[in-house]
Amino acid sequence: MKKRPLTVRLERDELVIRIGIDTLAFTTDECPIFYNGDRDASDVKVVNQKEWARDVIDSLMHEEEDGSTPVTELLDKVMSDAVDAGSIAVELAGDDS
Repeated sequence: MKKRPLTVRLERDELVIRIGIDTLAFTTDECPIFYNGDRDASDVKVVNQKEWARDVIDSLMHEEEDGSTPVTELLDKVMSDAVDAGSIAVELAGDDS
């Protein structure tokens, strides 16, 4: 499970996002944000996968003054994108069709 690829699924009545900690570490080590102008020279190397996963969780759930977190911001964005893409699972106010 440590090498589980990123998955997003509907399981029973829950939206579940999973990624193995080895995969998270690999994607961090390969993340373009950490390249200092050289694709082969990342400024970051994960040395403790479990601790890194805990740190990422803390960042994902960091609450701003308005109560939002990066996760709620992500959900707001993707829900808006789904509506904009024409999801038939929602009704828009004033939509008489």
